[in-house]
Amino acid sequence: QKSNTDIAIDLDMPVRVVQRVLQTWDEIGTVLKEPQKVGQAPLLSTSQVTLLLTLLDQYAIYLDKLQDELQWRYDVSVSLATIWRSLKRLGITSKKVSRHSE
Repeated sequence: QKSNTDIAIDLDMPVRVVQRVLQTWDEIGTVLKEPQKVGQAPLLSTSQVTLLLTLLDQYAIYLDKLQDELQWRYDVSVSLATIWRSLKRLGITSKKVSRHSE
């Protein structure tokens, strides 16, 4: 069996990296650890986001009205910033409202 130093030389990597990989293998039987979740979980559920998208497709509606709909339909109180960030994650950054002349 090769030493950690020999493995590091063969793979052209620091000895400490080899040590960590082997330690992880010994602990969990694989060299891939579960990714750590970063940040807070989304505040809006999938069905709530679907409601927002449905309303945006059907109406020229502002964020405060979307907020009212979430409160009324789901009894969920979220900030306008939360709604805006949820839509931004989906690639919706703005909606133009135009007035048609008569």
